[in-house]
Amino acid sequence: SIFPTVTSSFINIQINESFQNPELKIHDAIGKLIFQTAIKSKNQKIDLTTFSNGFYYVSVSEDTFSKTFKVIKTD
Repeated sequence: SIFPTVTSSFINIQINESFQNPELKIHDAIGKLIFQTAIKSKNQKIDLTTFSNGFYYVSVSEDTFSKTFKVIKTD
């Protein structure tokens, strides 16, 4: 899961312990890849303070599984 979905600073990523090598990708509203990282723990905080305000698509994926969430970055 990802929370909060509206933020001015950070989002929290919580993943199932069964994931082996999950990856996080953040795309802007037009689909451009903005950020990418390996998820190293089942609870991880991602800093969005340098991102411009707007809509972002946050994807968590591993091999054949992928889930995408919409996040709004505000001031």
